[in-house]
Amino acid sequence: MRARDIDLEQAIQPEIYEPTRAEIIDQLGRARREVEVKGVEPDSLWEGWSDVSNNDFDAAASRIRDKGWLEADWYNGITDVINMGMQLDDDVADDLDEEDALQVQQQRADTMFQEKYNYLSEGRRAEYRAWKDATLMRIAELSASLEAGGSNDTQ
Repeated sequence: MRARDIDLEQAIQPEIYEPTRAEIIDQLGRARREVEVKGVEPDSLWEGWSDVSNNDFDAAASRIRDKGWLEADWYNGITDVINMGMQLDDDVADDLDEEDALQVQQQRADTMFQEKYNYLSEGRRAEYRAWKDATLMRIAELSASLEAGGSNDTQ
């Protein structure tokens, strides 16, 4: 269910809004109980997540409305992406068994802290210092040879 699926005038009526909110919060809770990722412990999969309360949901819905995100291009394209994914799933499902299932990269809050993105680690800093020192030494050598009237050795 998408927030856009409800008429805005009806959405603010408690008899419409409250059951919809309850359904969405229930679906979020079910996801936490039912979603499993092969090779990942359930505790680590949901680390940092917390249950969504009615107040949390109301605050998020208010912010979404205030920011006008339901009118944004990215939001309007969600249906297209979902439909495209369903079509791909149907096409691929016939050709694959469970052993051949496509691996999906997890997007978690801590993915930016992977070593490949840690440009400020001690190892990366040491590599940079070595590169910088070698480059500055080469520049100094070239400058000295030019000042001494030597050849133009820029190769």
